[in-house]
Amino acid sequence: MTKKANKTLQEVFDEYIALRRPKLSTAADYQAVLNRYAKDWLPKSWSALTSDTFEKRFSEVSLKSPAQANYFVRVMGAIWKFATIKYEVNKRNPTDRIKALGALNKIKPRDNIIHDIIQPKWWSAVQKLDNQHLTAALIFLALTGCRKSEALKLHCSDIDWQARVVTFSETKNGTIHRLPLPDRLHSFLYQHCKGRSGPVFAVSDRSINYVAADISRRIGFKWTLHDLRRTFVTVAQRTLNDLATVKRLVNHSTGGDVTTKHYLKLTVDDLRKPMQRVEDAFGNLAQERPLDLPKTD
Repeated sequence: MTKKANKTLQEVFDEYIALRRPKLSTAADYQAVLNRYAKDWLPKSWSALTSDTFEKRFSEVSLKSPAQANYFVRVMGAIWKFATIKYEVNKRNPTDRIKALGALNKIKPRDNIIHDIIQPKWWSAVQKLDNQHLTAALIFLALTGCRKSEALKLHCSDIDWQARVVTFSETKNGTIHRLPLPDRLHSFLYQHCKGRSGPVFAVSDRSINYVAADISRRIGFKWTLHDLRRTFVTVAQRTLNDLATVKRLVNHSTGGDVTTKHYLKLTVDDLRKPMQRVEDAFGNLAQERPLDLPKTD
């Protein structure tokens, strides 16, 4: 067996990242998966891993998190395929057995939203939080439908106050996303960011997840941060009855839709009125002066 075939799994992964150059967030996710589920394999030869060994580990991870176990298969499968091609080694991918046997976990798609009847309680709880950065982050997520990771990477310099536009420069699909700010959200963010630089929302991933769980307990309804995105899409489509515009608002991939991908080019100005209508719709759902948003010092 060649010297390259005896490289450690960590060394192979480092080469994979260096040559494939995925987004930093993707590389960090992959490394986290390896650290969590294959830490004892990292200092060992990548080619020594067998299908039996991997199947046993997959079963163990599945007991804790079926979705993470599937992701583990995806990560390890990609690294192994890279290694066999890079080092010209004819070794069976240990993840193939899981796929061939149809043993991947069946994951039910999440489809929860914050229902209309819950909206007043949710808005009230969010606006009563002691930490104004957490309040601001949750309001922003609810009224833009953006992903949590994209919101937490925003800096005050990413907002053009005169043009009333926020720019997401690092997104899941790799495109720059520019979104107009509706009236009340623009006013609220201006007060929130006034006189400072740095992150728009000075909160950690852990703290915002914790407060989401705490609000769930207080209002008696379990929800997640990604449910805010699904809720935005639901309210936007109900309000606008225009799926192409809704997809553009949340920066969804157009997939194989040729018309949407190559011909329909909605500008930021095209999105201003739709965004305002969606904000107004949330105002009606929240009730009792819902979006007289709290000012921050």
